Amino acid sequence: MYFVLAMLSFIIFCMWKKYDYVYLLYIISIIAIPSNSYIENKMGVDIYFDVRDIMAIFMLVIIIMNKKNFFSINIPQLLFYSVAFLIFLISVAIGIVNDNRFLNYEIQLYPLLIIKICAFIGWIKTFKIGMSILIHGFVLSSLCYSIFTILLYFFGQNILNDIYGSFYGDIWNSSGRVGFKNTTVLLIINLFSIYMIYTQKRIVLNFVNIILGSTSILISQTRSIIILYLLILLVLFVSFIIKSALSNLNSRTYLIFSIASFTIPFAFIIGFIVFNTDTLLIDSVKSRMFESNGGSLDSRMYTNQYNIGMIENNIIGDGLGKEMYFLGSNSQLISIDTWIDNLFIYILVKFGLIGLCLFILIVMIGLFKYIKEALIKKNVLTFIILIAYVPFIIITTFMTSQLLHSQQVYITFAFLYFICCKEKYFENINKKVV
Repeated sequence: MYFVLAMLSFIIFCMWKKYDYVYLLYIISIIAIPSNSYIENKMGVDIYFDVRDIMAIFMLVIIIMNKKNFFSINIPQLLFYSVAFLIFLISVAIGIVNDNRFLNYEIQLYPLLIIKICAFIGWIKTFKIGMSILIHGFVLSSLCYSIFTILLYFFGQNILNDIYGSFYGDIWNSSGRVGFKNTTVLLIINLFSIYMIYTQKRIVLNFVNIILGSTSILISQTRSIIILYLLILLVLFVSFIIKSALSNLNSRTYLIFSIASFTIPFAFIIGFIVFNTDTLLIDSVKSRMFESNGGSLDSRMYTNQYNIGMIENNIIGDGLGKEMYFLGSNSQLISIDTWIDNLFIYILVKFGLIGLCLFILIVMIGLFKYIKEALIKKNVLTFIILIAYVPFIIITTFMTSQLLHSQQVYITFAFLYFICCKEKYFENINKKVV
């Protein structure tokens, strides 16, 4: 059982002070395992307690024991965190007064989210995990996940109904879609691999990851991810072509890199569609990419409009635990849940305009960090991530609520927000754009 093996490995690594291995174990547990209750239960990841939650709690305890100034923050940070905590308390109070349906669930959601992010980021900072190992952990996780989804696509079609459940099973099983929330972070991890190839680190491993990751994105048949992934590669390709043309130094290196970074995943995806003998995959992907999307757009529009119209207090929101309504393309109610596929509206409903403004500020601060590092300090990795930052935010906030409700996504975003844009975490793999 994964639960026993993971906890045993965690204890051994901590006893031997192999803090890099603890990081690798944790990030692989988060990203490599598909975000699906059926699979997690079968693997023994989530029985009575999620093993990743337990690891995060122990990691946080170890961090506090090893870092005397763990709680030291500056005045602007203290002010920011105080405002965020006050908004949260107000939302909880409103939820209690309104007797909101999902209050108990969401009260547990947010503290656990904060614990996981603090444990993950705190572990990296406390034990000074190097950038090459950090990226390597994401790449290994991506490889494991991609291999799993590819095997599931070719050999596990008969169990997709059990995996997805009756609702999504009926919708997806006919097309053979194999995709989970983890697929979203492949957008970022494949760019990590492009960067590692550029720095000539673990070239073969990262080439393989790009190919398998691109395949996993393809078989997910998630139209928005496929389109934005190819768009990111195209912008990256054009950017490095222009840079190589304007630069007097290393122009050949940039030219080769820009061509390779674009053509490898793009050609593989196109070639896979054209030459693959599995007509189901070809037909289903073509159908997903070129069919009319009116039904999906209508469903989103009705859902968004209905939930906005249900808000009773625009300023402070209707409180934590407020139920949200998912409507179909015919404007009929399909389900009631804690969230919908639009994080901005979710936050507006729960926390009001004040909470929404704070969230937008957080996202914009992240964008400005990358603009500073990429364009002013001319850091290659941050330049690559800058190109993907806005598409990644669009997918995880405007088109879904994964930035808050998928641990794979919010852990990756935390890494981008707190670590990846900080020059001090770079080792000898750091190179400058000339």
